[in-house]
Amino acid sequence: MVTECKIVIGANYGDEGKGLATRYFTLKAKKEGKSVLNVLFNGGCQRGHTADFPNGTRHIFHHFGSGTFDGADTYFASKFIVNPMEFVREVEEIRKEMGQFPRCFISPSCRVSTPYDMIINRIVEESRGDDRHGSCGMGIWETTQRIYEMEMRDIDAPYDYLRFEQMAALSDRAFMDLMFWISHEYLPGRLKAYGIADIPESYAKVIASYVTARHFLVDFRAMQKLCENGYRMFPPEYDAIIYEGGQGLALSEDNRGEWPHVTVSDTGAAYAIDDFSDAGDVEICYVTRPYLTRHGAGDLPGECDPKSFILNFEEDKTNISNPYQGELRYAPLNDDMIRRVMADFKKQKTTVKPRMSIFLTHANEIPDVDRIAAYPYTKKSYLSRSKYAEEVKEIT
Repeated sequence: MVTECKIVIGANYGDEGKGLATRYFTLKAKKEGKSVLNVLFNGGCQRGHTADFPNGTRHIFHHFGSGTFDGADTYFASKFIVNPMEFVREVEEIRKEMGQFPRCFISPSCRVSTPYDMIINRIVEESRGDDRHGSCGMGIWETTQRIYEMEMRDIDAPYDYLRFEQMAALSDRAFMDLMFWISHEYLPGRLKAYGIADIPESYAKVIASYVTARHFLVDFRAMQKLCENGYRMFPPEYDAIIYEGGQGLALSEDNRGEWPHVTVSDTGAAYAIDDFSDAGDVEICYVTRPYLTRHGAGDLPGECDPKSFILNFEEDKTNISNPYQGELRYAPLNDDMIRRVMADFKKQKTTVKPRMSIFLTHANEIPDVDRIAAYPYTKKSYLSRSKYAEEVKEIT
């Protein structure tokens, strides 16, 4: 029986410190002798969750749980979008840093991003110029749309193998045939739907290359070999389950007022809430900085120079400027955050009554942060004045 369940949710626009919170809960559970599973239940590898260690080690997790280095295994749940190329890249990083391969499980229903989804995403975003949506360029939206088109509209594709388990069952020849159809039939049609008739030469060579598809096949087979299939939401032998959300509540797909500057998944607790009916202790932990940040296009109320209101401003080493999202943006915290948190917490329907907590990161940067960490709706809060999970304080 699962003795505890933590659901880590970003309260704002992402970049709140979900990696730090996940690592803290992992560390605490491991110290209590519990086996721990980090569940990635929404979004995909566009997430960048940072784990810093007192010995100087630093890793940005994209495709694995942030408690990996502390002994947690990872589960890719059915709503998580896997990317075999990024998976293999990060596996090799972790192998070098840990000296071993991370243990992971995958739902057979996971959707799979291909290099062509990423290419469509990048061509379209670059074509928008100053009107970019703020995409990460990882093809998350295009993956969901391709699968929707193929599943729901009866497109004449060579194979109806779209989820991980189905693609894994293909022979190498059939897999390559499917990649050829996506790259030479689906991709040009998708771009034309966006009004793009001419594919930039730099991308055209990659799309037409046999090597692109072959490398993707190799990466997919490597992921297939390293992952253990999970035919339940999570393997039953774990004592503690830590659901690690991606993005933040303000970027949830149901926030239509912000469309198209939102993500293509529910970033609240909804995807996780139905899966812990046998858990004895359930807590939804909402993570926030004592101010707002946003990476990419879209509204940011009160946006201003961070040095004008952050007393001990520290440059963010994870969210560096990139061609698709630009610079990290800042604004003072506002009351919308607690409204988002309360709305998400109250809408959960479950037989288990969860508790709510606030996890405040970057607390060293703003004076008088105790009032933020001690919202009256919570029985417990967590306060981090440094980048290390080992130094987090609990407030009851």
